[in-house]
Amino acid sequence: MKNFIRNLISKNSGESSTRISLIIAVLLTVIVVITCCFVMIYDTIKSEQITLDYFTGIAAVIGSTSVLIGSAGMTKAFSDKFQITNKNENI
Repeated sequence: MKNFIRNLISKNSGESSTRISLIIAVLLTVIVVITCCFVMIYDTIKSEQITLDYFTGIAAVIGSTSVLIGSAGMTKAFSDKFQITNKNENI
């Protein structure tokens, strides 16, 4: 584990910290969306237990998680593009 963390913070080690952040963002998004789905199903089955404004509340949560994945994905994409450009210039 210590070597893996050391490889993440060192330069040109082959390990990507942006990949780890993208994986964590996707896992967090999956957990949040599954929780939202569970709440909606529970609210449908047990009426008048949970009152949510689905159009603004749940939509805002799902929108924010998609922005989280988008920002982590764009960081990964730009980082990979920068690394490929640098490798091509050094050859």
